Amino acid sequence: MKDKVTLLIIGDDGIGKSSLISTYISNDFPVSVPQVIADSDLPGDSDNSVSITIMDSSSRLVDREVLIQKIKVADCIITLYDSTRLETLENLSNVWLPLIMSILNDNNNDITSKSVIVSSTKTDISVNNSDEEERLVHQLLTDYPIISAGCKSSAKSENVDNVFNYALLFVLCPLHPLFNIYTGQLTDKALHAYLHIFRIFDIDNDNLLSDDEMMFLHKECFNDDMITIDELSDIKRIKLKNNPLYVNNNSITYDGLIQIIKKSIEDSMLQTPWEILRTFNYEDDLSIQLPDDLNWTVKLKSNHFTILSYDAREFLYRLYVNALNDLKTNRITVPINRRYVVTTTLTDTERLYNEAISFIFAVLDEHDTNPWSQFPIYQNGESNQSYIHKYLLSSPSSNVSFTGQVVDIWMLHWHVLAMYNPSLTQNLLYRIGYVDRPNDKGIVLSKNSKFFQKSTDIKLDVVKACVLGKDGVGKRSYVWELSSLTNLKDLSSSNEIVTGGCLAYKNDSTTSSVSSNTSNLVVTAVPHQHSEQWLMDHGKSCDIAILLFECNNEESLSEAKELENLLPTDLPRLYVANKIDLLPENNQENILSNA
Repeated sequence: MKDKVTLLIIGDDGIGKSSLISTYISNDFPVSVPQVIADSDLPGDSDNSVSITIMDSSSRLVDREVLIQKIKVADCIITLYDSTRLETLENLSNVWLPLIMSILNDNNNDITSKSVIVSSTKTDISVNNSDEEERLVHQLLTDYPIISAGCKSSAKSENVDNVFNYALLFVLCPLHPLFNIYTGQLTDKALHAYLHIFRIFDIDNDNLLSDDEMMFLHKECFNDDMITIDELSDIKRIKLKNNPLYVNNNSITYDGLIQIIKKSIEDSMLQTPWEILRTFNYEDDLSIQLPDDLNWTVKLKSNHFTILSYDAREFLYRLYVNALNDLKTNRITVPINRRYVVTTTLTDTERLYNEAISFIFAVLDEHDTNPWSQFPIYQNGESNQSYIHKYLLSSPSSNVSFTGQVVDIWMLHWHVLAMYNPSLTQNLLYRIGYVDRPNDKGIVLSKNSKFFQKSTDIKLDVVKACVLGKDGVGKRSYVWELSSLTNLKDLSSSNEIVTGGCLAYKNDSTTSSVSSNTSNLVVTAVPHQHSEQWLMDHGKSCDIAILLFECNNEESLSEAKELENLLPTDLPRLYVANKIDLLPENNQENILSNA
């Protein structure tokens, strides 16, 4: 929010511009004022920390260049007309507003980014022209949608503060980031921001805001007495008219929340939508400032690794299931993030998978980095910016060794991300709506489960594995093959540590919650030159080591056995003979038995 605001008063000569400014500054009507008052700086006070600069203006053509410069720097332009001389109102339409719009257009500015207020002056003088004035004002508002508000004033008797308070309101709580004045609808950015906030307060992940959740929203965002059940009932009945699009099972839908925001904007109550946004550090351009404590700083012990907390898993699971259900029933009303839309031909299942993720990521800022750019290459590897387009979105079975439920694949990506980049995971969780949940911020520590051992602190659904072996035996290719990402083999060099994932131990029964019987295998290929150090740092946190060797190369097998000596004694290990497809079929079984 701005801490300094510049206001400009504009209009014909003799309409009371200087008198209005003088009265506002001194709280007293002046006996005489100069034709143009010098710029006035008003410091902030305890009630309002915003400092204000008020600029007067001349309507003379010789002063036009000075006026143009003032228009460019003003945050809000107050256009005045004399209610006793309606030709000054017509001049707003014929002279001053066209001038404002031409200057903004010439400077390649969005004309809606400048707040404009219209106010009459000299309302203390009774003139019988109210019907004509009302008609002209209505036409002005129709012709110039950039006008944010209209009001009446008299420097002698009334509403002087209202004019400047309106101007401050539309600068400190700007309309244009929230509302498209030409379509009469909320902007895409605003829709995405309020979707983020809707998810934050949907504590039970049912895609609705119950009375308790709405009361929590009110308490958190407005910091006053909680809204009552009766008041919520009135909102549903009067503002939302109990429309099933807005109210479902006596709870408010996302579209219902948007309707409440829209009505606040239409009633010029801009403080309401902005207080909600600023509770979660949204800036005036609707970019979001993330909390400093989202970066994972805990130093891991050698036998620990990071996993998603149970609440984060439940949030992600329900988020995805809700997105799929809304898509299947055509209930998505938010523009999806087009950056994550695959343009190639997709099956119906693939299209739903694609659009569900695009909808979930709709809340990300347009400048945010690709959320999956660091998957599946994390350590010492370059980001794969095209991965989300080619693999994550294009096929629901892209990253698994078999075709499973798409929600399981969605969860697999998050499990891999949580293990190898907890900071990015926390960052993404916050941005898609996992905010102010339990203090884990989505990531917790877990001891390794040693594969088949029973674990008392976590459910055995994330298995950490490493692939070791001599260079050239195909460790990276093995990871890609497990992950069904064979086309990515050329994206990494032999000295890179790469990670992939697949699903395993899945029952045939359909899973109905996050606590399914699906295990997520997160497997890392470690270059030979890094093996000793990597095992020192991570070996005790692994559940299993895969020792890879070439099936017809005894030296390769010997190298694998030497690497086995570096493993923790209680770490299960699995020898895997690779490149068997290069052997004649009749020799494969004999060579394997000899090995």
